[in-house]
Amino acid sequence: MPPRPAPAPRQSPPPPPPPPRPPAPEIDPRASEDAEVALAEAERIIATCDPAHHYRIWLAALDRLPRNMADFRGRVLNIRDTAIGDLSDLPDLPEVVTLQLGEREVDLSVLDRLPGLGRLEAWTSTIRNLEPVTDCPRLADVAINVARVADLSPLAHLSMLENIALWDYAGQPLWEAGVPRHFSTPRKPTGTLDPRVFASWPNLKVLSAYEGPGLSAPLPALPQLELLQVTESRPEDFAALPHFAALETASFTNCGIADAGLLAGLPKLERVRFTDTAIGDLSPLRECPVLRDVAATRCTVSGIAGLLDHPRLKRLDLEQCGIEDISDWGPSEAVESLELAGNPIRDISSLRGWPNLRALNLKQTKVTDPAQAAPLPMLQYLTLSGTPIDRLDFILAFPALGSLGVSGTAIADLSPLARHPNLLRDGAYSWREGVMHHVGFEETPAQAVYPELVAAIDGKDGWPRQRAMREYFGLPEKWP
Repeated sequence: MPPRPAPAPRQSPPPPPPPPRPPAPEIDPRASEDAEVALAEAERIIATCDPAHHYRIWLAALDRLPRNMADFRGRVLNIRDTAIGDLSDLPDLPEVVTLQLGEREVDLSVLDRLPGLGRLEAWTSTIRNLEPVTDCPRLADVAINVARVADLSPLAHLSMLENIALWDYAGQPLWEAGVPRHFSTPRKPTGTLDPRVFASWPNLKVLSAYEGPGLSAPLPALPQLELLQVTESRPEDFAALPHFAALETASFTNCGIADAGLLAGLPKLERVRFTDTAIGDLSPLRECPVLRDVAATRCTVSGIAGLLDHPRLKRLDLEQCGIEDISDWGPSEAVESLELAGNPIRDISSLRGWPNLRALNLKQTKVTDPAQAAPLPMLQYLTLSGTPIDRLDFILAFPALGSLGVSGTAIADLSPLARHPNLLRDGAYSWREGVMHHVGFEETPAQAVYPELVAAIDGKDGWPRQRAMREYFGLPEKWP
């Protein structure tokens, strides 16, 4: 007989997972309005908490640093909205990774006591000298208000920088050979930044430029950049955009960019937004292979027809773009959300049969018969507030409809709601869970016609509101 095979070795069961760590303790600024009580609580937490679990301390309720601050072993130090005016007593805190500052003048010289700092948040702080940032070579994320900073050159020493957001700059030109800076009111330039600074940031992925008058020199090629936000600029400032190969999100506000073709073909671009910009024809964006979200608000848009057949485009927002006629629009197989609010559109028959359209915003348009677009088999959200509609019969043409907004219209008769198969369901508790069923009819004649219904739903939302409406119309509690 052949020998029996050796038995397989027995495998021991896997060890049980470690117990979850308790939530990190915080000093809640709402816990006490008494600064002395808050200070005592801060010192107690620092003294008694396990350093492995002591992650964050929030000093917003305090007027001075805790006496045992040197024992803090957390990673986040939040002194936003604090009454602490002097940080000179801050001890060395090598484990702090994030520093969050508030709306007051801040002396950054204390940064030399935070050698492990990787993120600095000072959106609303008044800062005059950036030289201390050179003591934090690990800084990778900087979001600061530089309205009073005369010299931005210390930022060039941050070789690990990945994310920079400069806010409300008022001291010098926004761009010096492609370097972002901000201001809210023009001032005489007081400093310069070496134009080679971008070469010092080889890992830069996010460049945000808010609330400024624009660029004074062209944006250089940044092939590693993933997110770009700029405000106020000239057409020539964007000549290098075709070289932004890693760009995923782009936002242009009040910019001179007038050719969407500069973005055409970018292989990773997913989201693009234009605001108060004469962008013209959006059709060239059809060449961005993974594009899924396009928004143009208060823009001059001359054409989008070539964009509608993009196989991945999910959201199209064209709010207040002066569009009067969409009759030349072809069908879109992919678009799920369409925003046309604020455009003087009357005829929407070209939307008929869009198979995946789930949300349609026609607020403040001139549409009188939404049923022109039927059938829209997937339509769940429809907003018609401020339009000239005066009847609700059209809702029966959209059986999947779950949320309807008709505020500010001439609607007086709500009885069609009781005949709709879906509108008065309970729905989901949040949009992440599904359709949030809701019917809004504020500022309509219906409020005077149905005073008992208005009283029944007053102060209610979600399923309590839906059930109150079903009860008023004599529908079953669980319906349909």
